[in-house]
Amino acid sequence: LHSAIDAGKAGEMQGLFPEGEFFTLVLTGLADAQAGRLPQAEAMLAASGRDEIADRFGTIKALEHGTFYRGWRLLLSTEIASRPAAEPPAELQTEADAIEAALLADRKGVPESYPSGRWPCDAVVAMAAVVRAHALADRSTATDAWVRKLDRIRDPATGLLPHRLDAGSTSPQGSSQAIIQSFWPDIVDSPAAEWKRFKDAFVTTEFGLVGVREHPIGASGSSNIDSGPLLLGVSPSASAVGLAAARANGDAGLADDLD
Repeated sequence: LHSAIDAGKAGEMQGLFPEGEFFTLVLTGLADAQAGRLPQAEAMLAASGRDEIADRFGTIKALEHGTFYRGWRLLLSTEIASRPAAEPPAELQTEADAIEAALLADRKGVPESYPSGRWPCDAVVAMAAVVRAHALADRSTATDAWVRKLDRIRDPATGLLPHRLDAGSTSPQGSSQAIIQSFWPDIVDSPAAEWKRFKDAFVTTEFGLVGVREHPIGASGSSNIDSGPLLLGVSPSASAVGLAAARANGDAGLADDLD
Protein backbone atom coordinates (compact mmCIF):
# COMPACT_ATOMS: atom_id res chain seq x y z
CA LEU A 1 0.00 0.00 0.00
CA HIS A 2 2.74 2.45 0.86
CA SER A 3 4.64 1.61 -2.31
CA ALA A 4 1.50 2.39 -4.27
CA ILE A 5 1.03 5.69 -2.44
CA ASP A 6 4.68 6.61 -3.01
CA ALA A 7 4.11 5.91 -6.70
CA GLY A 8 1.25 8.42 -6.80
CA LYS A 9 -1.68 6.02 -6.73
CA ALA A 10 -3.61 8.06 -4.15
CA GLY A 11 -3.65 10.95 -6.60
CA GLU A 12 -4.76 8.61 -9.38
CA MET A 13 -7.64 7.45 -7.20
CA GLN A 14 -8.70 11.06 -6.85
CA GLY A 15 -9.24 11.07 -10.59
CA LEU A 16 -11.79 8.26 -10.19
CA PHE A 17 -13.62 9.17 -6.97
CA PRO A 18 -14.44 12.52 -5.31
CA GLU A 19 -12.94 11.10 -2.11
CA GLY A 20 -10.33 8.88 -3.77
CA GLU A 21 -7.13 10.34 -2.32
CA PHE A 22 -8.56 10.79 1.16
CA PHE A 23 -9.99 7.27 1.34
CA THR A 24 -6.75 5.71 0.08
CA LEU A 25 -4.76 7.46 2.82
CA VAL A 26 -7.23 6.69 5.61
CA LEU A 27 -7.71 3.02 4.72
CA THR A 28 -3.95 2.57 4.50
CA GLY A 29 -3.59 4.27 7.88
CA LEU A 30 -6.17 1.92 9.39
CA ALA A 31 -4.23 -1.06 8.06
CA ASP A 32 -1.03 0.41 9.52
CA ALA A 33 -2.60 0.95 12.92
CA GLN A 34 -4.08 -2.54 13.07
CA ALA A 35 -0.64 -3.94 12.23
CA GLY A 36 0.98 -1.86 14.98
CA ARG A 37 2.82 0.44 12.53
CA LEU A 38 1.99 3.60 14.46
CA PRO A 39 4.43 6.07 12.80
CA GLN A 40 3.10 5.11 9.38
CA ALA A 41 -0.50 5.34 10.60
CA GLU A 42 0.13 8.78 12.06
CA ALA A 43 1.72 9.89 8.78
CA MET A 44 -1.42 8.78 6.91
CA LEU A 45 -3.62 10.64 9.40
CA ALA A 46 -1.59 13.81 8.91
CA ALA A 47 -1.64 13.45 5.12
CA SER A 48 -5.42 12.96 5.09
CA GLY A 49 -5.85 16.23 6.97
CA ARG A 50 -4.02 18.45 4.48
CA ASP A 51 -5.98 21.58 3.59
CA GLU A 52 -6.24 20.72 -0.10
CA ILE A 53 -7.87 17.40 0.80
CA ALA A 54 -10.19 18.76 3.49
CA ASP A 55 -11.34 21.59 1.26
CA ARG A 56 -12.70 19.14 -1.31
CA PHE A 57 -15.46 18.24 1.13
CA GLY A 58 -16.74 21.79 1.31
CA THR A 59 -18.01 24.03 4.07
CA ILE A 60 -20.88 22.43 5.96
CA LYS A 61 -22.57 24.23 8.84
CA ALA A 62 -23.55 21.14 10.85
CA LEU A 63 -20.05 19.63 10.77
CA GLU A 64 -17.21 21.33 8.92
CA HIS A 65 -16.08 19.23 5.92
CA GLY A 66 -18.92 16.79 6.54
CA THR A 67 -19.71 13.46 8.08
CA PHE A 68 -17.62 11.31 5.73
CA TYR A 69 -14.40 13.27 6.24
CA ARG A 70 -14.75 13.79 9.98
CA GLY A 71 -16.06 10.29 10.72
CA TRP A 72 -13.34 8.35 8.91
CA ARG A 73 -10.57 10.54 10.36
CA LEU A 74 -11.95 9.98 13.87
CA LEU A 75 -12.01 6.26 13.15
CA LEU A 76 -8.33 6.35 12.19
CA SER A 77 -7.40 8.54 15.19
CA THR A 78 -9.20 6.13 17.49
CA GLU A 79 -7.56 3.07 15.94
CA ILE A 80 -4.14 4.65 16.48
CA ALA A 81 -4.99 5.63 20.05
CA SER A 82 -6.22 2.12 20.86
CA ARG A 83 -2.84 0.50 20.22
CA PRO A 84 -0.98 -0.53 23.42
CA ALA A 85 2.00 1.78 22.81
CA ALA A 86 -0.13 4.82 21.95
CA GLU A 87 -1.17 7.73 24.12
CA PRO A 88 -4.66 8.98 23.17
CA PRO A 89 -4.45 12.66 22.16
CA ALA A 90 -6.33 15.11 24.33
CA GLU A 91 -8.42 16.32 21.41
CA LEU A 92 -9.77 12.85 20.59
CA GLN A 93 -12.73 13.11 22.98
CA THR A 94 -13.44 16.68 21.89
CA GLU A 95 -13.66 15.57 18.27
CA ALA A 96 -15.84 12.58 19.17
CA ASP A 97 -18.19 14.86 21.12
CA ALA A 98 -18.45 17.31 18.20
CA ILE A 99 -19.34 14.55 15.75
CA GLU A 100 -21.81 12.98 18.19
CA ALA A 101 -23.52 16.33 18.69
CA ALA A 102 -23.94 16.82 14.94
CA LEU A 103 -25.38 13.32 14.51
CA LEU A 104 -27.84 13.80 17.36
CA ALA A 105 -28.87 17.28 16.29
CA ASP A 106 -29.74 16.38 12.71
CA ARG A 107 -33.45 15.79 12.22
CA LYS A 108 -32.86 12.48 10.42
CA GLY A 109 -29.57 11.63 12.12
CA VAL A 110 -27.64 12.00 8.86
CA PRO A 111 -25.69 15.27 8.56
CA GLU A 112 -24.30 16.16 5.16
CA SER A 113 -21.19 14.44 3.81
CA TYR A 114 -20.92 16.97 1.02
CA PRO A 115 -22.92 20.19 0.66
CA SER A 116 -26.48 19.03 -0.13
CA GLY A 117 -25.53 15.34 -0.05
CA ARG A 118 -26.44 12.93 2.75
CA TRP A 119 -25.44 9.26 2.95
CA PRO A 120 -26.64 7.16 5.94
CA CYS A 121 -23.59 4.93 5.46
CA ASP A 122 -21.30 7.82 6.41
CA ALA A 123 -23.34 8.61 9.50
CA VAL A 124 -23.09 4.97 10.67
CA VAL A 125 -19.31 4.99 10.30
CA ALA A 126 -19.12 8.30 12.17
CA MET A 127 -21.25 7.06 15.07
CA ALA A 128 -19.23 3.84 15.29
CA ALA A 129 -16.08 5.97 15.50
CA VAL A 130 -17.66 8.01 18.31
CA VAL A 131 -18.55 4.86 20.23
CA ARG A 132 -15.00 3.50 19.86
CA ALA A 133 -13.45 6.83 20.87
CA HIS A 134 -15.64 7.16 23.96
CA ALA A 135 -14.82 3.58 24.96
CA LEU A 136 -11.14 4.52 25.18
CA ALA A 137 -12.07 6.95 27.95
CA ASP A 138 -14.47 4.47 29.60
CA ARG A 139 -17.39 6.57 28.43
CA SER A 140 -20.65 5.19 27.08
CA THR A 141 -22.46 6.63 24.07
CA ALA A 142 -26.24 7.09 24.13
CA THR A 143 -27.11 5.79 20.68
CA ASP A 144 -30.74 4.72 21.23
CA ALA A 145 -32.35 8.06 20.30
CA TRP A 146 -30.16 8.32 17.21
CA VAL A 147 -31.03 4.79 16.08
CA ARG A 148 -34.72 5.64 16.45
CA LYS A 149 -34.22 8.55 14.04
CA LEU A 150 -32.66 6.18 11.53
CA ASP A 151 -35.56 3.78 11.95
CA ARG A 152 -37.86 6.45 10.51
CA ILE A 153 -35.93 6.64 7.22
CA ARG A 154 -35.67 2.90 6.56
CA ASP A 155 -36.65 1.44 3.20
CA PRO A 156 -40.13 -0.08 3.63
CA ALA A 157 -39.41 -2.98 1.27
CA THR A 158 -36.25 -4.29 2.94
CA GLY A 159 -36.19 -2.62 6.35
CA LEU A 160 -32.66 -1.39 5.62
CA LEU A 161 -31.22 2.12 5.53
CA PRO A 162 -31.37 3.84 2.16
CA HIS A 163 -28.28 4.49 0.07
CA ARG A 164 -28.77 8.25 0.03
CA LEU A 165 -31.02 10.97 1.42
CA ASP A 166 -31.55 14.15 -0.54
CA ALA A 167 -34.86 15.39 -1.87
CA GLY A 168 -36.19 11.92 -1.09
CA SER A 169 -34.98 8.47 -0.19
CA THR A 170 -33.32 5.96 -2.46
CA SER A 171 -33.40 2.22 -1.94
CA PRO A 172 -30.51 0.42 -0.23
CA GLN A 173 -27.45 -0.54 -2.28
CA GLY A 174 -24.96 -3.27 -1.55
CA SER A 175 -21.82 -1.13 -1.74
CA SER A 176 -23.02 1.11 1.10
CA GLN A 177 -24.88 -1.61 2.99
CA ALA A 178 -21.69 -3.68 3.29
CA ILE A 179 -20.02 -0.76 5.08
CA ILE A 180 -23.08 -0.14 7.27
CA GLN A 181 -23.14 -3.79 8.32
CA SER A 182 -19.41 -3.69 9.12
CA PHE A 183 -19.96 -0.96 11.72
CA TRP A 184 -23.52 -1.54 12.94
CA PRO A 185 -22.36 -4.02 15.64
CA ASP A 186 -20.39 -1.15 17.24
CA ILE A 187 -23.60 0.82 17.68
CA VAL A 188 -26.28 -1.61 18.85
CA ASP A 189 -26.17 -4.44 21.36
CA SER A 190 -28.09 -6.90 19.16
CA PRO A 191 -27.23 -6.52 15.45
CA ALA A 192 -28.61 -9.92 14.42
CA ALA A 193 -31.92 -8.63 13.02
CA GLU A 194 -30.17 -6.01 10.88
CA TRP A 195 -27.71 -8.61 9.60
CA LYS A 196 -30.55 -10.98 8.64
CA ARG A 197 -32.31 -8.21 6.71
CA PHE A 198 -29.10 -7.52 4.81
CA LYS A 199 -28.47 -11.18 3.97
CA ASP A 200 -32.08 -11.73 2.88
CA ALA A 201 -31.96 -8.73 0.57
CA PHE A 202 -28.43 -8.84 -0.85
CA VAL A 203 -26.56 -12.12 -0.43
CA THR A 204 -26.97 -14.44 -3.41
CA THR A 205 -25.43 -17.47 -5.07
CA GLU A 206 -24.73 -17.43 -8.79
CA PHE A 207 -23.14 -20.39 -10.58
CA GLY A 208 -22.20 -21.83 -7.18
CA LEU A 209 -20.38 -18.68 -6.02
CA VAL A 210 -21.62 -16.53 -3.13
CA GLY A 211 -21.66 -12.76 -3.59
CA VAL A 212 -23.32 -9.53 -2.51
CA ARG A 213 -25.65 -7.82 -4.97
CA GLU A 214 -25.60 -4.08 -5.58
CA HIS A 215 -29.40 -3.92 -5.76
CA PRO A 216 -31.81 -5.97 -3.63
CA ILE A 217 -32.82 -9.42 -4.83
CA GLY A 218 -35.69 -9.00 -7.28
CA ALA A 219 -34.72 -5.43 -8.16
CA SER A 220 -32.72 -4.34 -11.17
CA GLY A 221 -30.32 -1.45 -11.44
CA SER A 222 -27.17 -0.28 -13.15
CA SER A 223 -23.59 -0.34 -11.95
CA ASN A 224 -21.89 2.75 -10.55
CA ILE A 225 -18.45 3.97 -9.52
CA ASP A 226 -18.89 2.49 -6.04
CA SER A 227 -20.22 -0.91 -7.07
CA GLY A 228 -17.80 -1.68 -9.87
CA PRO A 229 -19.01 -3.67 -12.88
CA LEU A 230 -21.92 -5.98 -12.01
CA LEU A 231 -21.91 -9.68 -12.88
CA LEU A 232 -25.45 -11.06 -12.73
CA GLY A 233 -26.19 -8.19 -10.33
CA VAL A 234 -23.27 -9.01 -8.01
CA SER A 235 -20.94 -6.17 -6.99
CA PRO A 236 -17.25 -6.99 -6.52
CA SER A 237 -16.76 -4.13 -4.05
CA ALA A 238 -19.86 -5.02 -2.00
CA SER A 239 -18.72 -8.64 -1.93
CA ALA A 240 -15.21 -7.73 -0.77
CA VAL A 241 -16.42 -5.37 1.96
CA GLY A 242 -19.15 -7.89 2.76
CA LEU A 243 -16.36 -10.17 3.97
CA ALA A 244 -15.52 -7.61 6.68
CA ALA A 245 -19.22 -7.24 7.48
CA ALA A 246 -19.60 -11.00 7.91
CA ARG A 247 -16.65 -11.10 10.29
CA ALA A 248 -17.98 -8.13 12.28
CA ASN A 249 -21.30 -9.94 12.68
CA GLY A 250 -19.76 -13.25 13.66
CA ASP A 251 -20.95 -14.98 10.48
CA ALA A 252 -17.92 -17.19 9.87
CA GLY A 253 -19.73 -19.28 7.27
CA LEU A 254 -20.48 -16.34 4.99
CA ALA A 255 -17.01 -14.89 5.57
CA ASP A 256 -15.46 -18.17 4.43
CA ASP A 257 -17.75 -18.35 1.39
CA LEU A 258 -16.89 -14.80 0.32
CA ASP A 259 -13.19 -15.41 0.94
